Amino acid sequence: IRDKAARWGVEDRETIYLAAGVVIPWLVDGKPHKVNIRRLAVADGQSKYSSPAGWCGVRPLYNADALQPGRPAVLVEGEFDALAVQQAAGDLVTPVATGSKDAGRAARWVARLAACSLVLVAFDADEPGDKAASAWLELLPNARRWRPLLKDAGEMLAQSLDIRRWIEAGCPEPARWVFPEVARLILTGPPEAWPWSLYNEQTGQWVTFETPDDLRAATFPGELETHVEKSGRGKPHAPTKTLWTSIKVTECQDRR
Repeated sequence: IRDKAARWGVEDRETIYLAAGVVIPWLVDGKPHKVNIRRLAVADGQSKYSSPAGWCGVRPLYNADALQPGRPAVLVEGEFDALAVQQAAGDLVTPVATGSKDAGRAARWVARLAACSLVLVAFDADEPGDKAASAWLELLPNARRWRPLLKDAGEMLAQSLDIRRWIEAGCPEPARWVFPEVARLILTGPPEAWPWSLYNEQTGQWVTFETPDDLRAATFPGELETHVEKSGRGKPHAPTKTLWTSIKVTECQDRR
């Protein structure tokens, strides 16, 4: 169908073409920045998506307004993938979509994602998706690749796979998040030093890791400063020097 361009805020033409389909608004700071239409019928050679003239040039993140510092996010390609994650696990993570494999990498959006505690990069489970995910892993120190169990989150929903459990598997409890650098320092120490307790300043909790495997399971990039101490009896271990300024490794008294 065609509509008056002025109704869509477009001033360089009289009318604009609107494909028949599901209209998906992209809001930034509460205002529409992009409009995408998922076609109901896709002819040979047609894209599944269409954007009205004047609304297709900008490339924000879909659902960017929902991102919160310190909260996990899931980065997907399509809006329906984001909605599938929102439906199944919106209380656990904030899903956002780029709209395409190469979009969304402007500094504004990278900064918002960098403030999240964790970003699961859940692009499509194929070679192009893996390649695009690698680019995000280079941009975000708090990101990890989290491949969908099928092609994408939307297909997982269509096939009745448990998206929530898939998300939960990628997001350890906040009290158990550990910097990789801290974990490496501990794992290269003497075997008799176990178990280890780590203090999470953000949650105010001590967490004890009984074995190296327990620590490895909780290790991925995050935004938490961590103090480290050896639990059990004996002399407190000496301060550990590190080149990573984001980590605080301090001498602590034994915990009884």
